[in-house]
Amino acid sequence: MQKKSLDRSLSQDEDIVRGNNEWLNIQEIVRITFKQLSESIQIQERTIQGLEKQLSLKASKNEVQTLLGNKLDSEEFHIEINNLRSLVQSIRTDTSDLICANREDYVNDYRKIIGELENKANKVDVKNSLVELEYQRNIMNGEVKEIRKDFDGKLQSLKNQIAVDIDYTREIAITEIDKLIENNKQVLGKIAKNKSLADESAQDLHTKLKSLEDTLDINTQLHAKSEDELSKKFNSNINTVQNGILEEINAITENFTQLCRDFEQVKALKADNSQVMTLIQMRSDEINLLREELNFQSQQLKARLPYSEFDKELKLFKDAMELVKREISVKYDRKILEIHELLDSRVSKDDYASSIRGVKTERPNTEPYFFKKS
Repeated sequence: MQKKSLDRSLSQDEDIVRGNNEWLNIQEIVRITFKQLSESIQIQERTIQGLEKQLSLKASKNEVQTLLGNKLDSEEFHIEINNLRSLVQSIRTDTSDLICANREDYVNDYRKIIGELENKANKVDVKNSLVELEYQRNIMNGEVKEIRKDFDGKLQSLKNQIAVDIDYTREIAITEIDKLIENNKQVLGKIAKNKSLADESAQDLHTKLKSLEDTLDINTQLHAKSEDELSKKFNSNINTVQNGILEEINAITENFTQLCRDFEQVKALKADNSQVMTLIQMRSDEINLLREELNFQSQQLKARLPYSEFDKELKLFKDAMELVKREISVKYDRKILEIHELLDSRVSKDDYASSIRGVKTERPNTEPYFFKKS
């Protein structure tokens, strides 16, 4: 509020000096007098305000008495002073130790930074190292290109060699298998012919045995008429039948001998089959050796070629080898299946030979029967 009144008085003083508003018609001397009076009043107001502030800050009588009642005596004052001295001394000691420790840390950090700066590479050395590395990289790229070119040439030559060997082996195997099949067909033709002859001989023998039984029946029927006549007729029939039976038995024996020879020839042809399989195994071993050589070259090259390029080349070669392997496997399986079919047909022929051998072993039991009947 006093500040507002002071501001208002200052504005009025300015109006008085300038002669504004209602002071326009007042003489100048009067205006100056009023201005000085106003300034004196303002100075007094400021003085009064300062005194009021001092009075507000000044202690009262009761407060002074209270403080005097609470003041320290000389002994307590000296004790507090000594405590403060010991506290200050301990603070100084701790501060000096802390400063020394921090100083050692600062020195160690400084030395560490100096060592790192000394060990730091120079820009010129770094540039020279980069130039050297770039030169070595260019040399390495040239060597890799040469190795790659050499590898491509060896790989192509190896593919051509494998293709030639596979074609040669395939032609030889097909030729041998065709020969073997032709020989087997001839042998099987002979076996079939001998079988038909043996069947005809067995049929004739059965017919003659039937006629012999008829003769025995006739002998029984005519026994009452004429024993002498019947004996002659019977003996003549017996001789005829025995001669026929012996001829048939000899023919069957010859057919059986021929079948044994054919069977031995089939065994020999089986040996030829083993030779063909041995030849195929030899070619397979050669292919395995070539594959091992390729793996060895690939392992030596893998250490210097980038892995991605090596894997691409190796994958292409593996795919080509797998395709060739499948083609060869399919063709060989077909031929081997045909051979197995021929061998199965031979087994049936061998069973027929065993049955003929059984007939031959039963032959001695028939002659006593005929003589016993006679």
